[in-house]
Amino acid sequence: MPDIKSIQSVKLKILAERTKIEITSATGFLCEYKEKLFLITNWHVVNGKNNFTKELLDKKHGALPGFLDLQLTYIKQGVDDNFSTSILHFEQPLFYYNSDEDFYDESKPLWIEHDRKNEIDVVAIDLTQFKNVCSLPNFKLMTYNIEEEISYTQYTRGISVMDNVFIIGFPLSSGISLNEYPIYKGATIASEIKNNDQPPIIFIDGKTKSGMSGSPVILKHGFSGLPEGDALFGKSQLIGVYSGRESTSPDLTEAELGIVWKLEECLLPILQKACKQ
Repeated sequence: MPDIKSIQSVKLKILAERTKIEITSATGFLCEYKEKLFLITNWHVVNGKNNFTKELLDKKHGALPGFLDLQLTYIKQGVDDNFSTSILHFEQPLFYYNSDEDFYDESKPLWIEHDRKNEIDVVAIDLTQFKNVCSLPNFKLMTYNIEEEISYTQYTRGISVMDNVFIIGFPLSSGISLNEYPIYKGATIASEIKNNDQPPIIFIDGKTKSGMSGSPVILKHGFSGLPEGDALFGKSQLIGVYSGRESTSPDLTEAELGIVWKLEECLLPILQKACKQ
């Protein structure tokens, strides 16, 4: 089957907790870790609050999120190496929900967050039950393999200021979008990288739009000139999770700076925590 990186990103509609009216849209992405399947997005997407100020984001309805409407794109293998893509829609509750009894328990969130809670604008939702669907013949969901992505760092010089990266998300409405695939928005790393940065973020310089919150941020490797590094020539590497402008401070918004939450410091601890539960 072809390896279409774009469909690792997932279009999300955020639905209100009781009425299921659409509050806004965002992006997530699929990843695997320790043989489990996860949906990754931002803390502010599932909580409906600015992760810095805790201010309610939905000014129009004053509603909090209760469900995600996921748009998963998958590959169906045909004959003679032909393939097609199809879309699977389903609703994912954000809290424990019994549909038969219409019972909804807001004290039992279904997402896993960092031990630092809203200080890290990243969450994971366990979708391992869909791995059975993924294993059916002629059917494939594309995911980021987190263990593999982290292993790439041993072959690289690391991430540096002025490197070009791409945010892969859904900034456009369905009426405008060319097809079901996400948009690649380019940006440049705008801050020096340190292993002990607190908070563990990277600033990027690039104009993004509402709807891209929760997108994966990737770096595409070029020729390094070093034998061990050249093994990654042309490959893309996941470096973190994009946090949309609506959840940032006014100063960052005015400066047109976005935030990337680092993969190893922010996402990996959440997945490790999820696998222990």
